[in-house]
Amino acid sequence: MKVYCKDCQKKLPIDATACKCGASVDAEPVLTDEEVRPFIQKLHKKTNDLRHLLSHCLSFVVIGLILLVIAFFFYYLAFGTATIDGEKVAVLNTKCSEFWVSMVALITGGAAFLGGAAIGTLVSYKKRQILFDIDQIRETHSLQVKSVDIIFVVWFKAIAAKIRHLIWVLKYKKSVKEEK
Repeated sequence: MKVYCKDCQKKLPIDATACKCGASVDAEPVLTDEEVRPFIQKLHKKTNDLRHLLSHCLSFVVIGLILLVIAFFFYYLAFGTATIDGEKVAVLNTKCSEFWVSMVALITGGAAFLGGAAIGTLVSYKKRQILFDIDQIRETHSLQVKSVDIIFVVWFKAIAAKIRHLIWVLKYKKSVKEEK
C-alpha cells in the first residue's frame, strides 16, 4: 500500500507522516467530492508527461531499428570475393569503410533500440500505475492505493492462462476422439 500527498501528488510509503514538500500525511487520507476531481486532473497531467516521454522512447526504438538495418546493409557490402583453390569465396573485408560504417551503425542503433525499449517499458509501467491509482481514488475517495503488478507479471499470468486453456482444449479434443 502507498499513500499520495494531497499537496504535491507524490506517492509515499504507507507509514510516512510527512512529505518532502512539507505537508503532513493523514493516517486516513480521504478526499471530499470537490477535492477528487482536481487531484485526479493533476495525476492525469503526470500521465500526459509520461506519454510524451514514451513517444520519445518509441522514436529512439524506431531510429535504432533503422540504424540496425543500415548496419546489416553495410555489413553485406563489406564482403568481397576472393579466389581460393579455383573457387570464388565471399570474404569479409575489415579494412574497407563499409565495414566500419556497419560497426558504428550497429553499436549506435543497438544502443538506441535497447535504451528506448528499456526506458519505454519503465515509463509505460509508471503510467499504468498512475492510471490504476486514479481508478482506485475515484472509487474510494481515499489517497491510499494498492500496488499494481509489474507489467511483465501481468503478461506472464495472461500467457500462463492461455497455455492452461490450450492444454485443456487439447485434452478435451483427445478425449472426444477416444470416445468415438
